[in-house]
Amino acid sequence: MDTLFHFMIALFGGLALNVRKSYPMRFIFAAALLSIFIDVDHFIFAYKRTFHTLFTAVFIPATLFYLAYLYEDKREITLQSFFLVLIVMLTGHLLMDMAYSTEGLMLLSPLSSTFYALPKIDIMATSGFYSPIASTPGIALAIYGLIIYIGLFIEDFIYFFEEKHEKARKAVSDALKSFSGKS
Repeated sequence: MDTLFHFMIALFGGLALNVRKSYPMRFIFAAALLSIFIDVDHFIFAYKRTFHTLFTAVFIPATLFYLAYLYEDKREITLQSFFLVLIVMLTGHLLMDMAYSTEGLMLLSPLSSTFYALPKIDIMATSGFYSPIASTPGIALAIYGLIIYIGLFIEDFIYFFEEKHEKARKAVSDALKSFSGKS
């Protein structure tokens, strides 16, 4: 998968996350640029895809998210939001590589050398006309949409938990209400 495609998918994911928040465009652009740096392993290690792992895409940004949670001013959740957006973008990067890659990714590296890929799927309406109703790239985009939706939910939870000073159970309840339109 080419780097421009990864950048655009990350940018679109950031813009989708921006629907409910008002992040500055430089915030989304910076996160999208940062999300393509895991492709550096193409130039250094060529075939190993060392940085295309859940450790790089989820664990490191989640740790930084947690540190920002601990040390950031509770009225300012900018760094937390940045790392959450970055997790969503990096996860999209991995999903697209899993959809288009023939060999897959070593998602659990260095713990496992097993390669993971999305199965190649073409759901056809008729056998006489090649126009799939759903295919692997479309399914990968649908999964990415779900991940964006989860990111939006987490943002709402943080808002209700930190800014409204609600207990966790009440924050989850209010975040669910905001998604169902019953706020």
